[in-house]
Amino acid sequence: MKRLRAKFTVQSKTQRDGGGETTHEVELLPVTCGSEENESFYRWTPSGSIKLALASKATADALEVGKDYYVDFSPVEGEINGQKEEG
Repeated sequence: MKRLRAKFTVQSKTQRDGGGETTHEVELLPVTCGSEENESFYRWTPSGSIKLALASKATADALEVGKDYYVDFSPVEGEINGQKEEG
């Protein structure tokens, strides 16, 4: 499988405090319109969501609400569940 690329927009960021820890929840949704490129991505990824729970505030701060980001998917070759694939 080759790399797959999608384009998502950060929709929201929420800070959650609990159990003595703080996490930063970031939700992204696929782009839908606004440019020819966005319409092309929308054609192939019309729905879905990505939700991240981040322990690092600095990492969460790097993702801006309303900004678009490319998300790349590529297989991990030679490993299954962290173990080397045999054969």
